[in-house]
Amino acid sequence: GGKGSDCNDGDPDVNPGILAEICNGDGKDHNCNGNTNAPGQGDCDCKDGADQACAAPGLLYPAGVTPPSALSGVCTWGSQSCVLGKWSQCTGGQGASATEL
Repeated sequence: GGKGSDCNDGDPDVNPGILAEICNGDGKDHNCNGNTNAPGQGDCDCKDGADQACAAPGLLYPAGVTPPSALSGVCTWGSQSCVLGKWSQCTGGQGASATEL
């Protein structure tokens, strides 16, 4: 038999016909574009299904404090999930009001 038409004939999950990288963190280049699916390697910003704390847009947080650092008072971090290798919009969380009372 001849060689297959994918970039790794020994792995059925690797094929140039796959349109988008599978961001499951297995380190493979599923769509044969030269980038592995490791987070930050070009196709995947994150591993699908992962969650992280984030600063919700439009909310004020104490200066110099970034997620996942602990907060005191009423401020809480928002959250976002990894969907198809990209982080979703940050939702939830409680920031400080623009003027302290």
